[in-house]
This record gives sequence, C-alpha cells and structure tokens, in this order.
Amino acid sequence: MSSDERKYRFTVISATLNNIAPSTHRKPLKAILWINDSLCLETQRSPDLHWNESTTMVSQTTLKNASIKCDLSARSHSFFSSKKIKLGRAEISWSSLEAEMNRQQGDRIELDLSLTNNNSKVVGSLRLSVSSHPSGLSASPPVSPQEASSFIYSPLAPTGLTACQRLVNTLYNLKKSIRNMSKIHGVACVAWSIVDTVAKAPPFQSVMDDHRAVELLVALDTCYDFSEYVRQPDHRKTEQLASRIIEILRQTIEGVLFINECLNNPKHAKTELYPAFLKRANLLKRSEAEYWVASDVLTTYKAARGDFVTIADVPAIRSISVRGRSSTMSYLSSCLPETRSGILEDICAWLATSTGRICLVRGAAGSGKTAIALTIADLFRSQERLAAQIFLAKDTPSPSSPEYLIRHLAYHLTELYDRYACSVAAAIRANPDVYQESLAAQFNKLLVKPLSELRLESEGPLIIVIDGLDQCGTVESRKPLLSVLRDQIDLLPPVFRFLITTRNTAPDVAANIGSNPQKIVIRDLESDPNADRDIAALFDRALSAIRNSRRGEHLGLSWPGDQRSRDLVRRAERSFVWAWTVCKVLDMETVDPDAWISTVLERDALHGHAAIDDLYGQVAELLGGDQKEERVAEFQATFGVLLCAEEAMNLRVAGDLIARTSDVSLFKTSRRFEFAMTDTWSETLHLHPSFCDVFTNRDRCVDPCWYIDTPSHRYQQTVTILDYLPGEIQRILSTPHHFAALDDSDGAFFNYANCYWIDYVTKCPPDQTLRTKVLYFILYGFADWFAVADNDSRRRIGLLIGWFEQPCPRESPFSPLVTAAMLTVVHAYLELEKALPGDIQIRQIARNLARVRIDPCGVSESDMETLLEVERRFIFPRAVTEDSNQKVIRETPQRSTGLIATHDRDEKDFEEAETDEVVVSEEEKIFKKCVERVVDVQKQLEDAVAGLEDDAAGDEYQAWELAMSQASAMKLRQNVTGTFMRDVKRVGESTMQLSEEDILHMYQEAMRIGADDEI
Repeated sequence: MSSDERKYRFTVISATLNNIAPSTHRKPLKAILWINDSLCLETQRSPDLHWNESTTMVSQTTLKNASIKCDLSARSHSFFSSKKIKLGRAEISWSSLEAEMNRQQGDRIELDLSLTNNNSKVVGSLRLSVSSHPSGLSASPPVSPQEASSFIYSPLAPTGLTACQRLVNTLYNLKKSIRNMSKIHGVACVAWSIVDTVAKAPPFQSVMDDHRAVELLVALDTCYDFSEYVRQPDHRKTEQLASRIIEILRQTIEGVLFINECLNNPKHAKTELYPAFLKRANLLKRSEAEYWVASDVLTTYKAARGDFVTIADVPAIRSISVRGRSSTMSYLSSCLPETRSGILEDICAWLATSTGRICLVRGAAGSGKTAIALTIADLFRSQERLAAQIFLAKDTPSPSSPEYLIRHLAYHLTELYDRYACSVAAAIRANPDVYQESLAAQFNKLLVKPLSELRLESEGPLIIVIDGLDQCGTVESRKPLLSVLRDQIDLLPPVFRFLITTRNTAPDVAANIGSNPQKIVIRDLESDPNADRDIAALFDRALSAIRNSRRGEHLGLSWPGDQRSRDLVRRAERSFVWAWTVCKVLDMETVDPDAWISTVLERDALHGHAAIDDLYGQVAELLGGDQKEERVAEFQATFGVLLCAEEAMNLRVAGDLIARTSDVSLFKTSRRFEFAMTDTWSETLHLHPSFCDVFTNRDRCVDPCWYIDTPSHRYQQTVTILDYLPGEIQRILSTPHHFAALDDSDGAFFNYANCYWIDYVTKCPPDQTLRTKVLYFILYGFADWFAVADNDSRRRIGLLIGWFEQPCPRESPFSPLVTAAMLTVVHAYLELEKALPGDIQIRQIARNLARVRIDPCGVSESDMETLLEVERRFIFPRAVTEDSNQKVIRETPQRSTGLIATHDRDEKDFEEAETDEVVVSEEEKIFKKCVERVVDVQKQLEDAVAGLEDDAAGDEYQAWELAMSQASAMKLRQNVTGTFMRDVKRVGESTMQLSEEDILHMYQEAMRIGADDEI
C-alpha cells in the first residue's frame, strides 16, 4: 500500500523548556501545528506543558516537500493579534518523517524535536507522536453486551424516541461510572442534561420518526461502547480514553441539538448536513486503542468564521476593543470537578434548548457565581458556541463601566463571524463617532443591524456570558444599559442566549432585565441543596494538597480529621469565598496550618458578610504579627495603589507606581498578602471582589488601621502622575524612534498614566494643587498628549469640563479667570476632535498635522509646504475648478475602503491644476478654524496666568516660562515637533511617490509584524 493511501495522526504530547520546570511555569502555553504555513491544530493552554491533542492528515504527493512546524506559544493564532508571542519552534520535513517511519518499520513513532527561538538557540524540546493507518480501514465491531456492563448496545431502534431514550440512559450510566475520571465528569453531566431535556420536548415525543435522525441517534449511542476500559482502566491509556470520551460527548451534544433544530425549525434547518454528522459518529465508533483520540474537528451546523476580513477593516475592528479588557480569564477559577453539577446541568440545558433570552444567576458575594460562569463559558467554547464572555469586576472600573459593555460584545462577535466583522467595520467607518452616541444607538448600530444581515436562523444556540453585572458601574450609571437589555434584547437574532450573573444585593439588575418572565429564567444559588457538599470537596482537595506539600511537618495522613473538616464546612455557611480564603492562608509558607485551623474554629460563628469580615480581620492580625506597624504600611502602600487602579495593573505598572509613592517592594508584599489575589502567578494583579468590599469600607473593616482610604490614596497618586506625565511625554516624543521607547522598563507605566490621568484627576476634589498641576500640563504638554493619546482617552476630555466647573474648596482658592481660560482650552480641543476627518486612519495624521500647527517650533517654510501638500492630497481631497462658477475640471480620487488613496496624475493634469482655483472643502475650513481656535485660546490662557504674579498659578507659570526659555528646553520642543513632522512627511511621501500596490504591501508587512506605528 502506498503512503498516499494512508492517514497520519499527529499527537502533540508534551514539551519542556530549558531551566524551567513545568510545575513552575507561570503562563499556560499552547502548541500550534502547521503544514506549509496552514494551521492544522491548536491545542488548549496547559500550565504543565502536557496536551495529548491530535489531528489527522493524509499524505499526498504534493506534500512530499512540505515542512511541519510546531510553535510553543502563549497566545492563540489570530489575525487581529498585535503580536504573535512564540517561545519556540520545532520543525521537521514531511519526507524525513516518512523516512523515519519506514526505517522503524512501525505504525507509530515518537519524536523528540528541538525547540529553537528566533535566534536559532535551542530553548527546549517538544515530543510529537506520529501514527499511520490505512485510510480505507472500516470500523471494528462493538464489544459484546456481556462485556459492556452498563453500556448496552442493541440493533437499530424502531423509533427515534426509543433511540433517544437509550442515549439518555447511556449518558446517565456514564456520568455515574466515571467519577474517577474527573476531567470528563462535568462534560458528561451537561451532555446528559441537554439530551434528556431535548428528549422530553414535544417534537421528540410526537413527530420523531425521521429515519435519518434515528440512524444518527443510534450511531451516537454505539460510540459509548468502552465500558471495559472504564471498569478496568489501563493507566497508560487514561489520557487517550479521556480525550476520546470528551470528543464523543461533545459530538453527542452537537448532534442532538442538530436533530432538535431540524424538528423545531424545519424551514431553515440545514438537513443536508445529516450525512456529515453520521460520518463523524461512525468515525468515533472505532474501538482500537490507537484510534481513541478523535482526530477530526467537531461537526457542527454553525457556520464557520469565514475569511472575508480585509486589511481595510482592521483599523475599525481594532477601534472597538477597550483598553484593560482581559484577553484571557486564566486568573479566574472554574468549578472543581464533580462540584456544582446540578446547577451546571440545569443552566446549560436551558441555554442550549430554551427559546428564552436570559438566564439570570443570583447569589451572595462569594457564592461561586464567577466559577459557574467560567465553567459554562468553557463548556460552550469547546462546542464552538460561545459568542462572547465578559467578566466585570471592581478592580477594573474603567473597562467594566456601562459605556463599554456593548463594545465588549461587538468585539467578541467580530472574532466569531467575519461577515459580522466586515459589516460592523463598515458601520464604524461611516460613523467614527458612534462610540459617543447613546447606548441604545450603539446597540442598534453595532449589534442589531450588522447581525440582522447574517441570517442566523439556523445556527443553533450562541451563548453570551456576562459575569458580575452588579459590578458594572453604579446603580445610577448602569440604568441606561439595563434599559437597553430590557427593551432591545429581542431585536437580536433568536439564536443568542445570555447567561448573566449578579449579586443578590443589586436588586436593580433583576428588576430591570427580569420584567419579562417569558424571556428570562432566574436561578438563585441560595437554594442550591448541594452547596455544603461542594464546599466539602473544595476543602478536601485543598487540605490534601497541603498534607502532601508539608509532609515534614508531621500533619499526619488524616489531618485535620473528619470532625474539624466538618466544622470548617459548617462555618463556611455556603460561602465559597470564605472557604477559599481559609485554604489560601493555609497554603502560605509562613503560616502554621494546624494553628490556623484552630484559630478559625475557636471564633464565634457569624453569619452573612460578617463572617467574611471577621475572617479577613483574623488574616490581617495573623500577618501583622509582631511587626504590625511595618506590615500595615506595606499593606496600605500596595493595596492603596491596586484599589485605585482604573484597570487591573500588571506587575510593571503597579511596581512602578508603588515605587513612586513609597519605598515598598511590590514583590514582597504581593507574596505576603497573596490571600487578596485571585491568582498569585498571573502577570496581572486581580483582587478578589470581597477583599475590595471589606478593606475599603470603614464599617466592615474589623481593625481600623487596615482600612484603605481610597480617596486619599487616589489624590496622592494623581499628584504623582501629573508630576511625571508632561515631561515624560516630551522625553519620549523627542527620541528618534519614539514608539520603540515605549518598550523600555518605563513604557508600561507611561501608557497607563497617558490613558487614565483624566480619570484620576476628575475623581479627586478640584483644589488649588491639582488645578495648578493640570494648568501646567495644559500649557506644557496637552497638545502633545492630544496627538498621541488613543481614541478613548481623548473622549474623556469632556470629563475635565465638569471637574473645572466644580467650586474650589474655600481653604484652597484658585483664580476664576484662569479656570475660565482653561475651560475654553478644553472646549477648543473637543471641537478640534469633532472636526477631524471621518476616516479612522486619516484622523491620526490629521492630529499630528494639527499638533505641528499649534506649536510650530522649528518648522521651516518647506515643512509648511509639506503640510499643505498632505492636507491637499491626503487629509482633505479637493476639487479643481476653472472659474468662479465652480466648474469642475478634475476631481481628486476619493479614498477607497479606508486605505491610503493614491493620486496618480500625469504632467498635463498638474499643469492644469497649477493654474486653476482650488476649492477648499467645508470640512477643511472647519478643521483649520478649530486649529486656529486652539492656538488663540492657548495664548489667552498664557496671558491670563502671566498676569497673576502673586498667585500660586502665576508662580507656576513663571517657573515654566523660565524653564522653556532655556536652550535645552527649546531644543526638546523642536525635537518633539520634528517627530510629528516626520510622521506627516512619511505619509506625504507615500501618497506622492508610491503606487497603491506598494502601499498595500507595506501595510500588509506592518500587519504581519504587529507594528502599530508603521500602520
């Protein structure tokens, strides 16, 4: 048999990195397998670098010279990723692989391939298994009923109802039989619940007589013929068995949902897919051990993503994304295996089969809402039916604000369907200011209209998970959002179902979105009868790990004993956060575990949030010890910064700001107080919501010295940011490669301060000190900041208006004349922002051009001519006229699809253009008028401040004027202006000298390497 007639299964087994033990590796990594640069397999992320995930491909003559590459990466393969993080690559040619197979004369080999980085240095190794088999081999027969135990296989059932009920029974027996394989148990429970719910629906009870559906149900049922391996598992094949069972369960869910769709929606159902589903089920029936890992992708009736996104769409799609949005939820914990089974079965079955819209899950703080939401999101992601997941939290107030929720949804959906991405990109290009419109208008323009064009009637359920809606702003600020969800959610295609979690202390959420009982179902975690059992499982898992890690401390094999374990469960009172915090402290190296349990159990039992308040008080007292004063200072300095953050800070940003406001080491304090962190190994520091609640509330904080006064901490940090930012903007922009300068150790903090300084300022009282520092910023670097800030940061300028309009404290007066002048400057910049051209790419060049005109320090006459040329050819295309009657001789080509337009004229055209009048568009007139307005009001502000000789603001201005008169300061300003001028010239040269093909090639190369500055 020739090699062309054989299939090859590639299994990515594991990897190792030099000098890094897998158990200590911080970030979960994934392996990405390529053949001739075509993506063939992308594994799940694994923290211990073990995957055992497979794909199958057929050897063909055209692949004889192909190369097989496997990347070890921390990020998914995505067209929209700004950079692709690759830690190493292993590579082998197809011909070498087949030669090795022939040499060993076996059907399966394992290869240890070297992982090399971009500098060809070996950084580790990757284990790859390759097995071959004839592509035409038929499936093996199932095992006999005597061997099958609880998994009964019989000939084809006479009716669909009988076949479906047999499948229900099979799944029920399976979930009862595999508790020793916890990786599978949750999927089996959900599969049984969905199939059981579908089987009880009227379509299955009455009209289930389609022979194709019956055949598919029986084929799926026979896939579960592996009871002998469950009863007597071969530990060498446990991973293969688990992978096979999970693949079968996933396909069972999708197959039953497909049959349900065909019965309920025969007009739009894709009944032509029955053969594909049946083929997939027959593939999964193979019982040979080497074929247990299913190689083919999940067969689904949901449309594929597609490949229609163009380069022109990318800037608009990127503009949807919100800074601080978590791209991964690795810092969150999902439900432990074999816990919350009843809740998960109930919710997943409702989401998959109901015609409703919203499943609202309510519970107290720490009752496990986020773990449930994350587990359900993971389950539906594996089914390729997760449309979006949004996790809102108190430690990310800016990205969790109500104004961004619709944008979060839109951005996730662009990754689901390319057709939607193109449609929403066109809507944004047509109206770049859509983000400033009301939430109702955004919902309609970014979601309803683009989705209505996709025809999703037969796509099946698509799940949107929104966790922590009560953490989304305040009761008052989220009213418009809740109104939109209540009134307009039915405008979305019916395939979308929402899972929303909220605390039961936020009644406004349920009162608003739960007003239509026909479209919403509410699940209350307080009524979960298995909560104590699940908390016992949490304690059992944690205490077992502590016993194993501290064997030298003589804890004993039965520590802490059955009675004390039961006492801990009883004291938890259904609060998972209470149990999690106790276990977190037990795991700290500086804590005596036996003494800590005794301390916890000796306290009087409390109820509700008083229990968690008291527990946090005990933890603080324990960690304070004999050095309480020093520990309190470290605690205040560290968490004062983290609790005032506008987004979850990474280690570099938090460490930098803490170092600028104190002499505390973040590394030491984060390890010492790790009980407050949701994940101590994450690069981003996330705080548990209950921790935020307790230590920022004076009434709930047991010991007042640990209370964190966030207003005073925020004020101190605002002063620090305003002292740092103006000069740093000038320093960075004065460097030849200013974007590269952001990658140094200070770049992360600069980006954070550059984005959120307005948020910090406007949340503080407008006293004389802050107003003076803001005044200095407006005079010194506001024009530079306006040119380089991102879109969302500039939209916050309007917040300064309300802050300036607040009265100054009586004890800290500020000149009303200067305040009015600053208000005028802010209004002028807002008008300039509105006057920018509509095209997203052109707006940035227009801002650079405006910055040069506002402060033309060191700009020559030739530079001014370049500005005019760029305006004429690129920013504001003009029409050339022959006389005063505005008769058009030739129009400048329009910008097409958002790409840089070229203006290809012959010499005759230029000669005519030089002698004709040029019509200035109304758009250009408004833009130039706004630029002139900024220059005028800026000068008025300088004059107003210069006249206040005895005022503190006047002294500040005089110091600034003296500094700016220095030769070095003048040189710095010239360098900054030169930076913006170079960007303008680069665009001018592109539009005047390069062809459209050249520009397109440059743009594609910039996209490939993730160079946003080049884009």
